[in-house]
Order: sequence, then C-alpha cells, then structure tokens
Amino acid sequence: MEVRPRIKSLPEEEEEGLRAHASLNHSGSFISNHQAFQAIGQKLREVNDTLGTLQSLGIQHVAQLPELVLVGDQSAGKSSIMSAIAGLNLPHNTGVCTRCPIHIRSSRSVSTEWSCRITLQQDYAFVPGRAPIAQDDVSPENPFPPWVKQPRVVKDFATIRDRVDSVERVLRWAQVAILNHNANHEMFIPRGTGGHDGDDDEEALARAEERTEAKFSPNTVALEIKGPDLPDLSFYDLPGVFMNAPQDEDQYLAQVVENLTREYISHPGAIILWAVPMNTDAMVSSTFKIIRQMRAEARCLGVMTKADLLPRGNHAQWISMLEGVDHRTGLGYFVTSRPDTGDLDKQAAWEESFFNQRARLASHAETPVWPAAFADFEDRCGVVRLKDFLSRKLAEEFAKR
Repeated sequence: MEVRPRIKSLPEEEEEGLRAHASLNHSGSFISNHQAFQAIGQKLREVNDTLGTLQSLGIQHVAQLPELVLVGDQSAGKSSIMSAIAGLNLPHNTGVCTRCPIHIRSSRSVSTEWSCRITLQQDYAFVPGRAPIAQDDVSPENPFPPWVKQPRVVKDFATIRDRVDSVERVLRWAQVAILNHNANHEMFIPRGTGGHDGDDDEEALARAEERTEAKFSPNTVALEIKGPDLPDLSFYDLPGVFMNAPQDEDQYLAQVVENLTREYISHPGAIILWAVPMNTDAMVSSTFKIIRQMRAEARCLGVMTKADLLPRGNHAQWISMLEGVDHRTGLGYFVTSRPDTGDLDKQAAWEESFFNQRARLASHAETPVWPAAFADFEDRCGVVRLKDFLSRKLAEEFAKR
C-alpha cells in the first residue's frame, strides 16, 4: 500500500490569512473565531479522512500514524474535553471513560446529515485464570491481565443519526459489551438501534455495568462521527490514571491502566493531550510523571481544565506554565472551562462568557471570575481555539509522514 499525502503548502497569501486568524483581536467572540476557522478545517478534511481509514485498518505496526491521545488523572475533566471536541454529550461520571479506551474520529460532512457509527475493536481476548489476579501478575510480557493479544476483530454495534441523549446510552451499552468479551455483543445493543427487545432502561443499564465479566478492558469502543459542524480530528480518550483502587483485590488495575497509558504515549506519532485541572496542584499529577519518564514532553499539549474552579489568588503556578517556565510541554497549554450540566450549546455559551469577561468584583462570592492576570493568554482560552489548533497540528504531522 502506498499512501500519498494530498496536503500541499499553502500560497503565501493564505498563510498570511492563517496568521491573521491566529492573532485575532482579544475582544473578538468565540463564535466569530469559529466561523473564521471553518475554511481551515475544510482544507484538512481529505487528509483526516485518509488518516481515519488507515487507522481503522489497524496498520500501526506497518506505519506509525499521527494521532491525538487524551490522558490525565482521574477526575481531571477529560470527559468534558472529549464531549466538546466530538460535538455531542458523552457520559460523565458513569465509569465509561475509566474502564476502556474510546477512539473518536470526527469529520465534517458535505451534507447537513449527522451520524455516529459505534464499533467494538477487539485486539485482546479475555482469558481469566482460576486464581485472583495479583499485582505481581502484571509484567512487561503480560501488561493487561487477564487480557491476551489476538488479531483485531471489529464488530458493528450501532449507527445513530440523532444527537439526542441516546448517544450516551448506546455508548454505555457498548462498553458493557466490551467488558463482556465472551458474550454475544448483540445482546447489549439497545432498542431503537437494531438491538434486543429486552428492558434497557437506566436501572437495567446500571445493573449491567455493575455485573460485567471484566472490570477493565484494553479493547476499544470506536465512534466515527460525521456532521456539518464538526472538526476534522481523530483521537483516543484513555482511562484516567489513579494510584489506589476502591477494593484491595483490584489494586493491580492501577498498574494496568498505567501500562495502557504508557503504550499509547510511546507511539512516535502520538500527540499527547494532558488534561490537568486548575483546582488541584499540577505537581501531584501522576500522568505528567509518566509523560516525563517516556520523554514525550515535546509531543505534549497541556489542557488546563476547570478554570472556573481556580482558587482565588492561586495564579502564579498556572501563569508560569502558560509562559513555558514550569512543567514545560513542547506544544504549550490551552485553558478550558466547561460545566458538567446543560447541553453543548449552553456549555459553549457559558465558556465564551466566562473567558470574555474582564476581572471585576463579583456581586456574590461564589460567582466565578476569570482573573485579569491571564489577559495575555486569551488566544489560548476556550475549546474553539483548542479544536482549531489540534486540527491543523494533526494534519501537519500526517503530511510529514
């Protein structure tokens, strides 16, 4: 197979236009910026569609393909970033994003139709032993016990053509199917998507999530999303790194999740997105420790989350990171602030209002205020600017290869 990138150098006048977009006046709204970025995304659609096709073939062992990998500690706000980039509500605090990797590929479609195809990509077989798994069972030769490497098997799960909450429900059922590897996956396809006629209400789904055959899987739930307003991106969201499991018998899973994070970070073509919440201390991040150990800082982009929860007066640490002094990453940092409630449009409007406001004395102590100390970094605030940067960076890396 010969792959010829179709991206070419832009004419000088277009490059000047891109630079102009990148230095938009700080007073400009996020909405107008998004409209300006649409022309950029249109040029990258063909490149990213090709990237997604190659990744679906599972040929990473033949050619190292560029990809975005979202990592972070548990409760770092990764789900909010993933939902905002994908353009649809995805599960929050349901365990979906902590028990298996999720691959999301989004692309703009020429039509006005929106669709989401969900598949199960099984690269490992579930082979449990008779004895409980201990921490000593996790080794470089056996990084994800009791999962054993197998040739990739791809199973269609569902195709959704409506952005309503059914996406979250179907995605949760898809994870249940991934965690019940040796069962017929069609048993878990919910009604309305070509699946079973049994009870699939919230209570039944919660019971199914609690009674899975495995507690974690290195296999992937893949979402291929197409729509007229989506960025051209392909990325993986990994389970959050943690130090201590709730149950002592599950402590081995901490090392298993770390091994999975190391595996994806080790890919030479991976662009690492490190989610770090601004209501904690960046120095305690277990994930950034792994990034440093893997010497992947040059390929790392930091994403500061939960900016609205920034403690008052705790600015110096984050400003030094944005300036490239502390916790240096090769691609710098962006700042985001997406609430967990409300639909995506309301979340985007809330973020726009939050970052566009100027520091002032709040009428109520609990009202979040974005401090004036961050005024010099407004061009790195918000998911809209983050999505545009990622789309261009991914295409650049793909063209290099």
